[in-house]
Amino acid sequence: MAFRYGGDEFVLILYKATIREANIVLTRIQNKIDEFNAKVQKPYKIQISYGFAEYSPTSNLNSEDLIKIADENMYKVKKEKKKSRPSY
Repeated sequence: MAFRYGGDEFVLILYKATIREANIVLTRIQNKIDEFNAKVQKPYKIQISYGFAEYSPTSNLNSEDLIKIADENMYKVKKEKKKSRPSY
């Protein structure tokens, strides 16, 4: 299931998927975006940022908690990407 969460944010719910399986889906999505960017000559590139959260029936987390965790993880990934970019 996928839905727009707000602005340019979307949520994908991968039912019964592990984080490892979610990473496989992410790789497929990123590959499609890379193919699109290679085909389309625009002055910008489409990019995504992502964060994962995994539901466990034994936890007390609700959907808002999971989205908050995923959002926090997304910002960690963004920070790491920014650190790894060459500075000019």
